[in-house]
Amino acid sequence: MKWLAGFSLLFGVWAATLPAQTLNVRSGEHDTFTRLVIKIPVGTEYTLENAKNTAQLKLANPKLKFDVSKVFSRIGNNRLADIQDEGDKGLNMTFSCDCEAAAFVDARNLLVVDIKSRPENAIAQVAEPLSLISERAGRISRIQTREVQDDPTLRLPTPGAVSTAPLQHNSLTEERLLSELGRAVQQELLVSDIPSDPRLAQLVLDQAPTPSATALTPKNYAVTTVIDRDLGSALSLSQGSTEPADCHPSDELDIGNWGSDQALSEHISTLRSKLFREFDTVDQATALQLAKFYLHFGFGAEAIVILQLDPGLAADYPSLVALGHILDNGSIGSVNPFRGQQHCTQDVALWALLSEPDVDSKLATKALQQAFSRLPSHLRTYLGPRISERLADAGHKASAKAILRAITRSGKTEAPAVKMVEAKLANLDGDAVSYDAKLKEVIYAPSDSEQAPKALIAVIEKAWETQTSVSAKESELAAAFSLEYRKADIGPALRNAHLLALGLAGDFDKAFDPDTTDEPATMSPEGIQTLNRLLQLLSDRADDVTFLRHALHETDVRSKHVTIESRSMVAERLIELGFAESALEVLDRLNSRHIGKQQRLLRAKASLQIRRPHRALLELLDITGPEAAQLRARALELNGNLQKAGEELLAAGDPDQAARNFWLSNTWDQIPEETQSEYPILATVATKLKSEDDWGGLAPLEQARALLKDSENTRGDVSDLLAVLE
Repeated sequence: MKWLAGFSLLFGVWAATLPAQTLNVRSGEHDTFTRLVIKIPVGTEYTLENAKNTAQLKLANPKLKFDVSKVFSRIGNNRLADIQDEGDKGLNMTFSCDCEAAAFVDARNLLVVDIKSRPENAIAQVAEPLSLISERAGRISRIQTREVQDDPTLRLPTPGAVSTAPLQHNSLTEERLLSELGRAVQQELLVSDIPSDPRLAQLVLDQAPTPSATALTPKNYAVTTVIDRDLGSALSLSQGSTEPADCHPSDELDIGNWGSDQALSEHISTLRSKLFREFDTVDQATALQLAKFYLHFGFGAEAIVILQLDPGLAADYPSLVALGHILDNGSIGSVNPFRGQQHCTQDVALWALLSEPDVDSKLATKALQQAFSRLPSHLRTYLGPRISERLADAGHKASAKAILRAITRSGKTEAPAVKMVEAKLANLDGDAVSYDAKLKEVIYAPSDSEQAPKALIAVIEKAWETQTSVSAKESELAAAFSLEYRKADIGPALRNAHLLALGLAGDFDKAFDPDTTDEPATMSPEGIQTLNRLLQLLSDRADDVTFLRHALHETDVRSKHVTIESRSMVAERLIELGFAESALEVLDRLNSRHIGKQQRLLRAKASLQIRRPHRALLELLDITGPEAAQLRARALELNGNLQKAGEELLAAGDPDQAARNFWLSNTWDQIPEETQSEYPILATVATKLKSEDDWGGLAPLEQARALLKDSENTRGDVSDLLAVLE
């Protein structure tokens, strides 16, 4: 145990000598408040005490220090006059107005301190839910608001009482009540207009009550729960609101009004000259204005660069960053401020559609069209085809056509992107001729359009669906596009389209060239789909030598990627060519749970071809139908059970083949009468030949005459028998 005690002592000394962690204090100026943001370690507790024109923020961990050197680089001193890290005493803030501070910790473990003016006559109001929320249905069944009754034992002092005489706290109950109220204020659940007492100063957070509150004019306060705060959007919907509270407001996305009367170059030059202040600090207001101006003209990447000049600016305006990515046709990433808002009846429905990979079934198409009409003309021309294409892919034909009409009114009817949307709409209408013609217009457009590769992929895909061929020119163009866009996002799709075009054109040697195909271990789902399509085309269209050269190799090397349908087609072609052993090898690689009726029939055929009747009978167990009966009869014939084979054929509706088996098995009496074969005649003649006459009662001379007559009849029956057999 001595070593353990020594280790504990050493660890304690080491921990005590750890350097203090410095927390950067970031700042931001807003219309009604000044915000400070501090990234704190998980689980760190804090206290915030307000006094007259000051506030003190303390963290429970004394090793945490504050770096306030850059606080005033982004804000003025109209609210926050001074800020100092006073060590163990915490962060001291001095206000230049009649202000107070309120703090909370968000989900990213950011400690947010908001400094705002004290409200004048705010009354705290909240709502208390009286019914549970159905987690499965995901909606509020009933939410009611309850006023707290005017109880003298719980009444808060009026503002006048507080200002004229100090509060007397003589009971433990009152102390606990004040503590809980302060805690509720920090959670933004209460609003108070009593800032005089330091212990109640934390109760002042906002000038306005919560939206779900009910006015309580004669009351001093009301009570709410966290459920009301976190489910504000659900509450508004349950009360009949037309717009959920979680929808992004349209005034923050008014991109059409972010332009300027100045010329583009002049306005950019003016703003860039004001972008940096002394000491190379970024002027936030100018940066924000310049970023919005870039977005107005569709320069998404440039707007993002401007916002990222100040890390806090991009964090405070995530919607602008998202707009930049959308306009630049890039990926927004995991943090999408427009996620799940396609149903909103505001402008955000348009941007949510463009920011998400899937189209919501509850898409607010009317709001989307209205937002689109408010965009500047150049953005309508730029974004219109993308929006219309997304709508067409999702089946919203009417909305897609409405957006398309808005584009064509601008005179951009010949743009390849517009033609691409027109092609998709024609396909939705079932107009195959127009669909193909529009796609060809996009492919062979004189302008260098990024839509041409997409149109070519669509043409090749349509050829596969209709099992038609593609021209040599289209196949060569697919090869050129595949090479040109090999490093782009569309590169793999073009590569697979090129291989499929080669297969549709019958050039299987190039389609299965090892230099153009992926290794089995690195094949993508799209590559696997293309491989199986090529194998099916190979089985259906290739000549015998080409088929054997590629089918056996591909089903062996890429066995785990070959589907049941492809295996069946390859095996059937091998059986037709007489390669039953190879067909069995192809089929036997299937997992037993994936083997169906068709695969068992093919294995039975292959087994009979290599004279394995017992395996064939096992494969045919419990399988009914004419084809199975024929195969079962063939297996029984190979086993020598001709009579049973005839019964199988007769049950399968093949009396001619059944008659043959009954004839060969000497069970002539089972030969069916409905057969059109010669076997009934043969059976009759053979029966006569086998019959024996009794001449014992005749005289010798009469027996001789009868024998001669019988000999003549036998010769005639034999002649008839030989005639039938010929």
